[in-house]
Amino acid sequence: RAIKVTDDIIDIFDVRPNDVFTKLFRGSEKHIDILTTNLETITDCDVFIDSGLRTHPELKIRILALDPCHPFVRNRIESDNIYDDPSYFFIKIISSLRKFTNLKAKLKEKGERLQVKIFHSPPSLMIYRFDDNILIGFILKQNSSRYYTHFLLRKSHELNSCFMEHFEMLFESSKDVSTKDLELMKLHGS
Repeated sequence: RAIKVTDDIIDIFDVRPNDVFTKLFRGSEKHIDILTTNLETITDCDVFIDSGLRTHPELKIRILALDPCHPFVRNRIESDNIYDDPSYFFIKIISSLRKFTNLKAKLKEKGERLQVKIFHSPPSLMIYRFDDNILIGFILKQNSSRYYTHFLLRKSHELNSCFMEHFEMLFESSKDVSTKDLELMKLHGS
């Protein structure tokens, strides 16, 4: 069936809207769920995460990144010619995961509301949930998802529930990541 553009489809962007992304990220009070490959989009958001968890006692943040040892990473490195440095994608995932696991440890009891996991399923979507809004991007062969169409949706619409169900399924089957895990992955990947 065809989908009508309604109030539940807030906007469609030709590329990832960084200004909208930042506004939604900063304005979240209860939920931030992020499903991405390398966390590059949110690497500089650690300040928002830290202040958000301190300011909003109900805020919970769940971050899902691709396992750096997943075959997709090796394929992206070897064949896609997206990055000048072939190891950049792998290194970016490791360093971003390290940044967020360190932030979680630094936040102590507030860190319990920050969960960082890695998934090992083939990536297809980028999902960014900010309270009742979902920003969706697609992983395409040609380039990074930030350069392609993104949809800003209302979480409440039944047609959009499949995205959050996808996130929940991946989150439940994913592995918590520790600093020790990252060191082992770095050895494995180099």
